[in-house]
Amino acid sequence: MKIFCIQDIEQGYSPETSNWYSLPESTVLRSGNPFYIPDFDTNFEVSFALMIRIGRLGKSIAPRFVNRYIGDWTVGGVVKGKNLCEQLLAAGRFPARALCFDRSCWLGNYAGTESPVDDRIELTLEGVPYEISSQVAHAWGCLPAIIADLSRNNIMKMGDIIAVALPGVEAQLKGEDRIRVSNSNNELIDIRVK
Repeated sequence: MKIFCIQDIEQGYSPETSNWYSLPESTVLRSGNPFYIPDFDTNFEVSFALMIRIGRLGKSIAPRFVNRYIGDWTVGGVVKGKNLCEQLLAAGRFPARALCFDRSCWLGNYAGTESPVDDRIELTLEGVPYEISSQVAHAWGCLPAIIADLSRNNIMKMGDIIAVALPGVEAQLKGEDRIRVSNSNNELIDIRVK
């Protein structure tokens, strides 16, 4: 299983302005399990993402056929050690050590194959709900361009995950937090931070 993380889609996805990287399978933390804050940094941040599971094998997928390759979807999160990330970037190095650590990719419960565009999706941080439906719809709308671009150089296999960062939906992690995301039918993610 490959996990592709897509960033910088505020203005839509463009191979020239958007960035992506991949995470190893060991980074996956499934909903319902606790996230233990590591000790290699003092400042951790989670960026929430629309997560798509690829449903069939494909290469060089044309944007008009992307819907055939989208399997289930959910909302998840990608954690980074913010201070270490900034230090590595300032030194001109890729921040893999700040991004690719065990349990840094939170994978929610899948909500099915139907588009979430008309769904009400709510993120709860420290007991306060925030609606993130418009950010999820924006990320969903970028999928044809994202999958077409990724599949030019990568074979998309069943079970691969594409995590599209939701613009502006981030949270600082503190011990004893409980982070939940739900739509009208399901609890997508429930993570206790320790």
